[in-house]
Amino acid sequence: MNAIELLEHDHRTVETLFGDFDSDTGDGRQEILSNIIRELSIHSALEEAYVYPRIRSETPGGERYYEECVREHQAMKESLARIEGRLDKAHTKEVADLVETLKKKTLQHVEEEETEVLPAFAQVATKQELTDLGRKMKEAKDTAPTRPHPNQPAANPITAWANGLIDRARDTVAGRAR
Repeated sequence: MNAIELLEHDHRTVETLFGDFDSDTGDGRQEILSNIIRELSIHSALEEAYVYPRIRSETPGGERYYEECVREHQAMKESLARIEGRLDKAHTKEVADLVETLKKKTLQHVEEEETEVLPAFAQVATKQELTDLGRKMKEAKDTAPTRPHPNQPAANPITAWANGLIDRARDTVAGRAR
């Protein structure tokens, strides 16, 4: 799976999780929400560490794409952190409203990535580069952060690994480990 295919697969996974959250009105919402937080945290760290720097330096208009995507990720991480602090209230209207706002912003971000950013990157990256990058990203998923880190700058491979190590220890203690 090349880098773009991997990212688009992640996008479909998160879209499905949002749909699952909307469909569930009871006790299952907390687990679904934990999965949304996990998937978006992993996905955003991988994009920031591996894809966005390449887009910034190699793609025409890359600086603009980079700045916009990192800004949108920052807002997403802030929303995820607020939601994570209310996991025990996943069944409430307050949390449902927060998730709905996150969903709208996330789906808008996904649309922009899939129609503008990733196609622009695909124009400048070779097939082999996309395949190699996809392999690196797939490997990095096992060590990427599973929680939002809104008080830190955009991830790089080292910070993603370090935050992932801490997050996975916290997940184990909290019973959220996979």
